[in-house]
Amino acid sequence: MIKVENLHKSFGKNKVLNGIDLTFEKGKITTIIGQSGSGKSVFLKHLVGLFKPDMGRVYVDNQDITDIEEEKMKKIREKFSYLFQGGALFDSLNILENVAFPVVWGTKKNPEDYDIKEKVKEVLARVGLKNIEYKKPSELSGGMKKRVALARAIIKEPEYILYDEPTTGLDPVMSATIDDIILKLNRDLNILTIVVSHDMQSVYKISDTICMLYGGKIVFEGTESQIKKCKDKHVNNFINRMSINS
Repeated sequence: MIKVENLHKSFGKNKVLNGIDLTFEKGKITTIIGQSGSGKSVFLKHLVGLFKPDMGRVYVDNQDITDIEEEKMKKIREKFSYLFQGGALFDSLNILENVAFPVVWGTKKNPEDYDIKEKVKEVLARVGLKNIEYKKPSELSGGMKKRVALARAIIKEPEYILYDEPTTGLDPVMSATIDDIILKLNRDLNILTIVVSHDMQSVYKISDTICMLYGGKIVFEGTESQIKKCKDKHVNNFINRMSINS
């Protein structure tokens, strides 16, 4: 479980988070929506200790990480995987080296070791990719790059996966494929999943719970049917705008 209590964060005079209270549970997918600049990515970075709150607390497995020592925080981060919006693959490495990176980094292990190579093939197969280990990222489509980044995110079998705009820049068919993979991974691995997204079609498809961030606060928390009935003007304006854009 991850629990956030009264989370506040400002950058200079810009108040980004203004008292966030949320609880995330294992086996569930929570999506966080909101307009650009509303603080969604800033919020995610607090969950992995990259940002420290000005006020409030973040708990991971009932452990307060707000003021934790960096060495202890590193151990907690090993429970997490983070899928960046652009995938963040290393252009100079092939796919085998990219996916194996979390396993070999800081060690003397070699991606070509049989057990590592087989693990890479296994996680690539989980996201629907085969026989691409020696290709470079530049040889792949945008959707394939996203799936490679997903494979890298799960190779160490995390307890928590955070996705930052996983379907941005993809066509509807590939977006649906990524959604299916997120759902399958969450079910097969029984992990805690948090997704930041603007794609309402994707949000409706994958979410157990939808949360909307506006003005530094959570102005909605509930299901697809509940958000469609919500009377809050900020929620309605956002959904209408996203529907028109899609």
